[in-house]
Amino acid sequence: AALFFSKKIFPLIIEKIPNAKFYVVGQNPPLKIRRLSSGNIKVMGFVPDIRNEYLKSAVNVAPIRFSAGTLNKIIESLALGIPVVATSIAVEGLPKELLKYIYVADSPEFFAEKVIEILNHPDVRNNLMHEGIKAVRNLLDWEKIVRDFQTYLENELYNLKQT
Repeated sequence: AALFFSKKIFPLIIEKIPNAKFYVVGQNPPLKIRRLSSGNIKVMGFVPDIRNEYLKSAVNVAPIRFSAGTLNKIIESLALGIPVVATSIAVEGLPKELLKYIYVADSPEFFAEKVIEILNHPDVRNNLMHEGIKAVRNLLDWEKIVRDFQTYLENELYNLKQT
């Protein structure tokens, strides 16, 4: 995803916003990722607290093209109020109620356009993402998940007793 973004999407963003930066954060990036480092691309590798990196960001990108587990990264961003641009594959499995807070784009051109829109309009972070933070907390709060799971199990047990 980082290679795809840096080669196909980020150049389109740099055309419009020459001082844009792309930070690649993740444990033990392979050599082909580390080689991406340049003036506009920063390969951070492991960081002790990912929240700090999110909070320094104007947008989080998830340009996943193959099925992979990135839902936590998207949820973390939303919970911190950071706008997300992601491919449709990257958001598979998220509650439908959260999709309205994520910019979904599959083509490099449309993906770049959405990132540029967010970078040029910081009010997105203040308006839309304020609602997104609440939605994540309401939908994915641990107490709610445990309560819903308990209710599900109780219903299943009740249905078993009825048969």
